[in-house]
Amino acid sequence: MDVRCMNCFQVFDNQYDRCPHCGYSDGEPPKELYHLYPGTELLGRYVIGEVLGFGGFGITYKAWDKKFETILAIKEYYPCGIVNRVPGTSEVILFTGKKKDIFVNGLERFLDEAKNMAKFSQNNNIVNVFEYFEDNNTGYIVMELLEGISLNNYLMKQTRKLPMDEIMNITMSVCSALKDLHEIGIIHRDVSPDNIYMCSNGKIKLIDFGAARFSLNEEKKMTIILKPGFAPPEQYEKINKQGPWTDIYALGATVYLLLTGSKPDESTNRKVRDTVEKPRDLDPDIPEHISNTIMKAISLDRKKRFNSVDKFESALTRKTKVKEQGGNPEEQQGKLVSTIVVAIALVLGIIFSAYSILGNREVQLKNAQVSVWICSEDDAEKTVKEAAMRQIITEFKKKQPNVSVNVTSYLRTEYDANIITALNSSSVPDIFESTNLKSDKLNNVLSANELYDEIGKNKFLMQKYIKDNKELSNKVPMGFDIPVFYVNKSLDEYKEDVVTKLGDFGTMDSINNKIGMELASANLYKSVFENDELKATKYIVNNARTLFATDKLAYYFGTTKEYYAIQDLMSGNGVYKIVYIDNGTLNVRYKDCFSVSNKNKDKNQEKAIIEFYKYMYSDKGQDIMYISNQNKAIPLNKVAYESYCSINTEMDSILDSITVLK
Repeated sequence: MDVRCMNCFQVFDNQYDRCPHCGYSDGEPPKELYHLYPGTELLGRYVIGEVLGFGGFGITYKAWDKKFETILAIKEYYPCGIVNRVPGTSEVILFTGKKKDIFVNGLERFLDEAKNMAKFSQNNNIVNVFEYFEDNNTGYIVMELLEGISLNNYLMKQTRKLPMDEIMNITMSVCSALKDLHEIGIIHRDVSPDNIYMCSNGKIKLIDFGAARFSLNEEKKMTIILKPGFAPPEQYEKINKQGPWTDIYALGATVYLLLTGSKPDESTNRKVRDTVEKPRDLDPDIPEHISNTIMKAISLDRKKRFNSVDKFESALTRKTKVKEQGGNPEEQQGKLVSTIVVAIALVLGIIFSAYSILGNREVQLKNAQVSVWICSEDDAEKTVKEAAMRQIITEFKKKQPNVSVNVTSYLRTEYDANIITALNSSSVPDIFESTNLKSDKLNNVLSANELYDEIGKNKFLMQKYIKDNKELSNKVPMGFDIPVFYVNKSLDEYKEDVVTKLGDFGTMDSINNKIGMELASANLYKSVFENDELKATKYIVNNARTLFATDKLAYYFGTTKEYYAIQDLMSGNGVYKIVYIDNGTLNVRYKDCFSVSNKNKDKNQEKAIIEFYKYMYSDKGQDIMYISNQNKAIPLNKVAYESYCSINTEMDSILDSITVLK
């Protein structure tokens, strides 16, 4: 008599004690005892079989549909460490307290995944979802069973690069899936070889919609979900704008891997130093239009990418032409300049230099040495600043190859004593950080007015506050840091979006939840408490920032300097909001101030020092310092500030909140 195996669902003669297909014997437990046992029924319809895969958040089973007598797959929401199950039973046991809240939120996202997938049953490139439901205190998704292999595993088995027609077939299949997603405003956010499935029947499916979100309505609530190498810069930020261009970057990175055999460097590394080579430079057999299309798709600047899959697809199939991409912006600009020069020379019959034609009459300086001293508060900041200075010097040398710049980097604990000693001797550096130095200690340096004459005062924000600050009479700040009030939205009693400034809360005493502050910030908040320092210090809590980021404090008196640190600490833990301070005189800390020594030098060296100082404060230099390297301060350079706010959208109205500065 034939029977059906309750593990693999193949039919066999019951004379055998074990299934000849999979070796299963009735009543045999699963390898992991918390998994559902084979033969378990859900809704009286679905019979659970063998485990196809499991991870930290769920288990996928092979299952038998008794109604339609077919094999399918069922995914169970089971976040390890948050729930438990008695072996041999079905019901999931929930822990109490915060873990229960985490489970409930996760279950909601799990069922959202099912809803997202169920909308696309007509698309052959998206896995079909037949049903989703709640049972056993958890959730389940019923979907088609895919027979095949992930693209990632498929690539591992290859001994050669894939042929171009196969690469294009994979790419167009994913494009088909993404077009349907994007049409109703959903972005996948996790396109990668792991989530592209090569089915045995030849179909290619985009799978795993656990990270998918609506691109417009949920822009400011997105958790950070990414795969290094396939995630664009905006995906590292909770509050940055994600959209179709986010998936296009990920698909472009996947195709880059298929074409070249290696994935692009992580986008955060590329922002510091972009070493990604064009596919055609790595393999001349790759068609130029495909190489250009992929480089445009993986542009770090989302505005330079394709903004729709249709446009990406059109470029790949040569329906539209894409200009050559790749290389750093100055290289591209140089190519454009060369083209203009040749064209004008041909027309006029006169050969001009590119610099003359464009009105850029920079004089090449003779050999010169420039010494620069920088300092940092800790090792992490030291690493960031040193990387930024190296990049600034590299770019500056393209303009002035004869000028050598030597940087000495200190931690704050040793810097102040060393620079005071240098200022009182003949060994003072040409350019040095002077943020913490009192103006009366800065002898024999150029005045701030002289420096602004060189770098252009109109290029910088907040001049009405800076010009009257006596402590800035002989130094120029690059950035600033001001107090802000951080709100943990998962604990916040004022969840309405109308709360945008501190005054919206009423008095501090009216807030029921605990408020924290680091000791180092107390002085900045004196004015908020009507200059009552003792009142401010009542909020001092050890490790307040960490407690806030781990849902143990609802509110935190912090500063903009901590913005990136809080983002990192809260990654995957919750959602925060910045509330601006609107009462009292707002204390500001000017950051990264630099002074220039006016000790005797020859004219060429004086010019070299000023030229490097100007480059440090230029749009390009400030972009390197604050955008590429995520320095902790907010840039004062207007162009860099606009870029900063386009990336960190919570900061785009911060200047509007500043009415009185100290």
